[in-house]
Amino acid sequence: MLPGVYQLATWMEFKALIACFVGAFVILVISLSSVPLISILRSSVEQESLNSAESIAQSLARSNVENIRKGFSSALNVDYALRRPGVKKALIISAVDGRILAPSHLAHTFPKEPFIHAARKNDQKTVKKINASSILAVIPISLYSAETGNNLPKAYSVVVYGMDSLNEGIKKVFGLLVQTSLIAFLLGAILFFFLIHIIEFPIRSINHQIGKALKEDQSPSINVNYQSQVLTDLCSHINSALNQISLNKMIQSQQDELSGSQNRQQEMSHLVEVIGFPALAVNMEDKHISAVNMSFTEQMGLEDLSHQALDSLSDESLKEHLLKLLEQGELNPQEISFSELTFNEMSFQSTCVFVMGAESPAYAIVSFMPIESNEEVA
Repeated sequence: MLPGVYQLATWMEFKALIACFVGAFVILVISLSSVPLISILRSSVEQESLNSAESIAQSLARSNVENIRKGFSSALNVDYALRRPGVKKALIISAVDGRILAPSHLAHTFPKEPFIHAARKNDQKTVKKINASSILAVIPISLYSAETGNNLPKAYSVVVYGMDSLNEGIKKVFGLLVQTSLIAFLLGAILFFFLIHIIEFPIRSINHQIGKALKEDQSPSINVNYQSQVLTDLCSHINSALNQISLNKMIQSQQDELSGSQNRQQEMSHLVEVIGFPALAVNMEDKHISAVNMSFTEQMGLEDLSHQALDSLSDESLKEHLLKLLEQGELNPQEISFSELTFNEMSFQSTCVFVMGAESPAYAIVSFMPIESNEEVA
């Protein structure tokens, strides 16, 4: 059955599905509870009707036994029984041939109901249900017979009792069920409220924690305090997936950084090589000289300064000039900085150009143009 139940969640919204289950549960419980309730009511009313019919028939027999003994058939009376609630018919019939002795307007006729004659032939008390709404009570009126020396039935008191109270009871039961249904649906709505929140809370909590972990780029720690192995396994798998994502990002970042560093290094080497004057490139992140061209080595008379820190340069004048030029350029990295340098009895006009990175200068290209050469060209 479970695959079919799971399929229901694909056909309707989840909250509506839970509401349907709660509603079906309430209706089912009310329907099933009404069956034993009506059965108990029917059994109780039936037993009460049997007792009432028997009691009325016995009272009718006792009230007429003297008239039967004296043979006063015209004095027989059934008004007492007819006045009792629920009595449909009250008769006194002869035990000999089944003729009606009372009431007087039916005297000397026969009852039309065959079950009365069947009960009379038993020669004993009969109290039974004859249909869905009627009870028959037949009580013998016995007198002593000198011929046999025993008590023999001379007549029978007959009472047909209607179970009208059963219909009234069933109506009350249905009224009670309507009231119970309203209360049950109210309680079902409260149950639905708590149930849907209990189900959705861990999902919302996990979703919020995942979003926070992704935004803040922190080491994920997704957890729910529910005592549920399914949710514990889910959180464990999510943490594993997020850790793998974080590791992949870190590896990719390192690869990008390494690739960018290699590209920057190649870029700086190419730029200083295409400059016809002495030139060098300074990495602004660590203030190291990343590349120098051949002209710088030849005209400046210095060894290859690649990968040396500016602070560790042996020539103090060159070091101070480069640091001051870079400091001047950092004030306005968008513009070209100019200065002059006398080195080895030669004068140079130095220029500094910054190449921007994502947010700040990535490196600086410093070139040295001999002033004498510039005058000759002019």
